[in-house]
Amino acid sequence: MCKIIIIEDHPEHGPSLKKKLEALGHEAHLFVGVNVITDEGELYVLPPENAQDGVLKNINYNRRTKGCVLINACDYDIALVDGAIMGIIRDGFAVVPAFAERGIVCVGISNGHGSNQEMEAAGAKFYVDKIEALENLELVIANASNWKNKEKE
Repeated sequence: MCKIIIIEDHPEHGPSLKKKLEALGHEAHLFVGVNVITDEGELYVLPPENAQDGVLKNINYNRRTKGCVLINACDYDIALVDGAIMGIIRDGFAVVPAFAERGIVCVGISNGHGSNQEMEAAGAKFYVDKIEALENLELVIANASNWKNKEKE
């Protein structure tokens, strides 16, 4: 079992990923936005239930942003990160280094090929098309777990 953070703003894809991961026996946490705040790996994230009417436009992430919660990235084994989070100050590829630098295996999930390439350049171990990830989630997590195990050796 892995502890997985999902950064995905799509109203259907994020909950689907979370549900499927939990059905596979993993602990999954879904957030619709993220911003790196500290050198210690703390992140301010926006849970879906705190999004303003499901709209994420023009949200200014800082320590006082209404609805954001503080988490520690080091609490997770794997991060599934959308490369193009709409209306958010940080795109997915901008937060990948925060995960990668702390040994969290980051997998880019996006519909945009360019976003995925940027995420890989930023430190994602690999990337997959979002729909492919939904259809083959068990394989995606197995590959990410293999990366995690290699890094421990």
